[in-house]
Amino acid sequence: MLIIDELRSPLSLSRWARCVNIGGGEVNHVFKLTDGERQFAVKWLGDDDFTGLDRREQYQLQSQLANQGIAPAPCFLNEAETLWVENWVDVPAKPQSAAPNLADLSNGLARIHTLNINAAPLG
Repeated sequence: MLIIDELRSPLSLSRWARCVNIGGGEVNHVFKLTDGERQFAVKWLGDDDFTGLDRREQYQLQSQLANQGIAPAPCFLNEAETLWVENWVDVPAKPQSAAPNLADLSNGLARIHTLNINAAPLG
């Protein structure tokens, strides 16, 4: 299966769309899909039946987080729940020597925990 072939119709991709593998782990693979000015992160979720996550509930949760500026907006989840597409977000690179700032981490967690989210617990 070619990823572009499966996503051509739901994302209205042009014939110039390109998909490049940018990494992944043992189970999931991540691709950057570019079509003109549009960019997406595509996650091939493989045979992930060990996490017990409900992908549809996860999609709804991420949609709510995206509406509040905390996560990339999901765009598509195929019927088999093996292809997850979300808007591409460029993250500025930090110098490798930069240590995590505990105040920023604490503030980020506090912000997340104060969000008004209506979702079932994952896992």
